[in-house]
Amino acid sequence: MRILVVDDEPMIRDLAEKILVRAGFEVELADSGAEARVRLRGSATSVDLILLDLTLGDCSGLDILAEIRASVPSLPVIISSGDSLNRFRLPDHLADHTRLLEKPYRSSALADLVREMLAL
Repeated sequence: MRILVVDDEPMIRDLAEKILVRAGFEVELADSGAEARVRLRGSATSVDLILLDLTLGDCSGLDILAEIRASVPSLPVIISSGDSLNRFRLPDHLADHTRLLEKPYRSSALADLVREMLAL
């Protein structure tokens, strides 16, 4: 299973990669919304799940999520954020196959959520 990690913070991107590789997944990395778009155009059908930061330096993670939903509606996406997600609500048209994960997250929380979303 291949996961695309999209985060503009190198430390978080690297940590997520280590957690996911240790859990047995293949990982691709993108450090911006622009790079995520390029990677998704080239490999959207080979990506099984996306871990997507809510606030990227060059765009909103919700913009990327909207593009994903327009092209691959059932692709599992985990939105993660360092800001509190307690009161955050995904727009209804983007909520299907999408879950929220607040940073900082525990290794087991990320791995378990990925397995759950992929029904492993």
